[in-house]
Amino acid sequence: PSKAQYTSICASNARVMAVANNSNIAIVAFTQDNQTIYSWLKKTLPAVANWTKVIFGQNKFLALASFASGAISDEYGDNWRTVVMPSSENWTCAAFGNNLWIAAAYQSNKLALSGDGVAWAPGALPTTLQTRDLKFINGRFVILADSGLIYESTDGMNWTQAPLPVTLSAGSGKAYLAYGNNYVVTTF
Repeated sequence: PSKAQYTSICASNARVMAVANNSNIAIVAFTQDNQTIYSWLKKTLPAVANWTKVIFGQNKFLALASFASGAISDEYGDNWRTVVMPSSENWTCAAFGNNLWIAAAYQSNKLALSGDGVAWAPGALPTTLQTRDLKFINGRFVILADSGLIYESTDGMNWTQAPLPVTLSAGSGKAYLAYGNNYVVTTF
């Protein structure tokens, strides 16, 4: 529906949502069988921003932006409203689990926590990290940072560094976590 530099994509039960950089555009597609994507539709976010991440939880989408407020949608991603983050940070990753939303800032120890995706409170990591990805895996929030550091938390407040059997080093600047079949995989 619109040409843009899309920066993040996520899926819900019957929708796929993407957000774009330097725009107020989100696009949503519908699925009937959770496999086939039907027509993409343009949606309008509350502000023009560098939207960095979109995730799904509690039957709504959350979009984060660099150095700006976030946005939360209705159940279908049709209507969006602004949410105020606890500080102006480069919010680059987020996850939802255990009825908790967590957002992490890049090159910072700052976190944002919310029970409903609307009201946010500040949180903190034990150290400044260049966070690359944040996922909710098997009852734990897992943060992947540059230099291969991984931190874990069950409540978003208490974080411990995960021991790794190998030393990871940053590569292209793109690092991701994936989970499936009881395996956690990371890329650098």
